[in-house]
Amino acid sequence: MELKEKFQELLLLLTGFVSGQKSGDELQSFAWEVIEYFTDTPLNELPAEEEFEKVFWYAIWNIQHLCDDSHQDNGTAKRELSEVLAYMRGEKEIPDCCIGRRP
Repeated sequence: MELKEKFQELLLLLTGFVSGQKSGDELQSFAWEVIEYFTDTPLNELPAEEEFEKVFWYAIWNIQHLCDDSHQDNGTAKRELSEVLAYMRGEKEIPDCCIGRRP
């Protein structure tokens, strides 16, 4: 799995979600695909960790938390994931307390 390609794919998915063109289920499916790859692949076969992963994994964990009916129905998912998207695009600096890690 090429994680930089997945980063770009996630940018497109989040952009689509925020604009109402993608569903929370699509985001969840993407997130689980990435998580399962990283949990099923032996550590010595994974690529070296890179700086961009901090915001990538933060996005993945937020998708897992926010893409449920209650968070989508009240607008929290869209609002919070818009902020994550700004971090991914480099429009805002991600706070140190928001950095994600690999599973």
